[in-house]
Amino acid sequence: MPLYVPTAWVNGVTPISAANLNNLETQNDLSFREEGSHLVEQSTNNLAATDLSTLGGLTIEVGEWILIACQYRKTAGAANGASIGLKLNATEVAVPALATGAVNGAASGMAYFLVGPREANYSNSGLLWLASTGAGGNGWVASHLNRTAPNPIAQITDITIRGLVVDALITVATKNLYVYTFGG
Repeated sequence: MPLYVPTAWVNGVTPISAANLNNLETQNDLSFREEGSHLVEQSTNNLAATDLSTLGGLTIEVGEWILIACQYRKTAGAANGASIGLKLNATEVAVPALATGAVNGAASGMAYFLVGPREANYSNSGLLWLASTGAGGNGWVASHLNRTAPNPIAQITDITIRGLVVDALITVATKNLYVYTFGG
């Protein structure tokens, strides 16, 4: 029995059979390609935005979409939150945004950045989703991108997750950074 997918998902091809399933990725460019990962925890208790997880040596072309995912956490120690941001190459495109509740307690969550193709007149495309659980953040979700600069209209070679805290008694950490591309 064929698998049925809404027409909008596959450019007008409604039924997907075993015979054409292998060709779906190349026909419609729906495939996600893993560009790399950085699995080691990096942390800071710095009051200024600090580079945490970095993935270098990439070759992400201008016309490709980028999906960036990582885990983050904050420690107890003060009634303040932790923030997560993004750099593409050497450009900070998103100043760290509040990612946890601002209470004295540990919390953890996931951050997803979606960056569109970096083209003239479209260099500000990007989204950030944050979901945190723990002290002051059970089910807390935010979707915003504190834009500080346009995305570089260039090949992306480095992606860096940034973090900061507003009280040095707490720590923010990131881990399990994955970068995927699609389209292009």
